[in-house]
Amino acid sequence: MYGELDPGFVTAGQEMARRSGGVLVRTNTTSVPQSQAYVGNVAWGFVCAEVKLHKEWSERTRVTTGRVRGPGRVDEFCNKLRRRSTRLSDCEETLQDNAVEEIIQLNLQEDEGKNVFYLTDDTPPVSPLVFQEPFLIASGYKVMGLELPVMLVIAVFFLLRCVLRCLRLLGSQANFPVSHLSLYYMQKPFLFSYEKAREQLRYNPIYSPDEARQRSMGYYIENSYT
Repeated sequence: MYGELDPGFVTAGQEMARRSGGVLVRTNTTSVPQSQAYVGNVAWGFVCAEVKLHKEWSERTRVTTGRVRGPGRVDEFCNKLRRRSTRLSDCEETLQDNAVEEIIQLNLQEDEGKNVFYLTDDTPPVSPLVFQEPFLIASGYKVMGLELPVMLVIAVFFLLRCVLRCLRLLGSQANFPVSHLSLYYMQKPFLFSYEKAREQLRYNPIYSPDEARQRSMGYYIENSYT
């Protein structure tokens, strides 16, 4: 996701460019397409899902009891949904990566057989490097014209990670915003469709790609690391 309050997508590219003398290193993965979605559209998808769940819940209640729940019970139900949707994100902020993986697996097991929807939008799927370029340029950075072999950059990042771990043993808090694992991720195409969400949740993006880009641009310029 990209847009306002982005904690680690385009902002990670900005920070990486800052630490590389103002220039973001480009790898030969720019032809690998991946889906990006504007956070406002994803948020609207959650609203559509909540409305759908509430309607189904109200209908089941009417059929089984012959009456409709009052507003107080509606609020209680919606709040329960919101607490459930934030449960994993709260864990991610407080647990280590391996513990988060365990939580994810437990949630997948718990939700096995339940409906799953992908909330994307009409943002054209491109490589993250290509997608981030206009935001980086607008916020004062440059993108390297030469494309470096991705395996070479992964090797450099891996060595950098080893050095940082050694420094932490000496009490240093030095860190780098991107790991070599993110480069592995950039080598794989990830394409998703919101057709199922449109059919079953009546979801449609409320912001066009141009509107999403304009709304996001101000945030990235304001939060530039320059």
